[in-house]
Amino acid sequence: MRLVLTLVATGFDALQDALPAAAEAIAAAGRPIDHTEVLGEGAADLFVEGADLAVLRACADRGLERAALDFCVQTAEGRRKRLLVADMDSTIIGVECLDELADFAGLREEIAAVTARAMAGEIAFEGALRDRVALLAGLELAALERTYDERVRLNPGAAPYRGGGRADPGAGGQTGGADRGGFGLGRQPGRDPGRRRRRQ
Repeated sequence: MRLVLTLVATGFDALQDALPAAAEAIAAAGRPIDHTEVLGEGAADLFVEGADLAVLRACADRGLERAALDFCVQTAEGRRKRLLVADMDSTIIGVECLDELADFAGLREEIAAVTARAMAGEIAFEGALRDRVALLAGLELAALERTYDERVRLNPGAAPYRGGGRADPGAGGQTGGADRGGFGLGRQPGRDPGRRRRRQ
């Protein structure tokens, strides 16, 4: 069985620092690295032929426990995926858009406190979203443009995903975040802009 150990770090240097530990983990599973494929600035696939899936996973867990990266061991067959499901705010991009919008309304502390409670599971997300949006009633559209221009940046590791696919900001309904702020997918010619919900 052909397996692959996928490494996702914050950048090239972090990936390079982790490669020796990854190689040792694969060696501990009793097989050499068959092939390496660089996926992006901080990501790589290390292919291994004939290793046992459970054994390689255990070796990777032990060998990469302290490494500053995410990793996954899986079968090479079906490795390529056609769907990525991810939150936008604080995942693909490095900010919470509603908190940044609240800053322009002079309500950052109040709204950020509600955001923190919702993310901690202390209050229901849907109700928290409605409450925060209601507090922003009357805010000019220009604030959304400024949030994108001045505050929204891709998180490390997100850039390789921005080249294609669909943007569907289902939870927050922040069209600007997907179309402009995060991936900029929705407005690219030939791209399916996806389904979205707009908050009025």
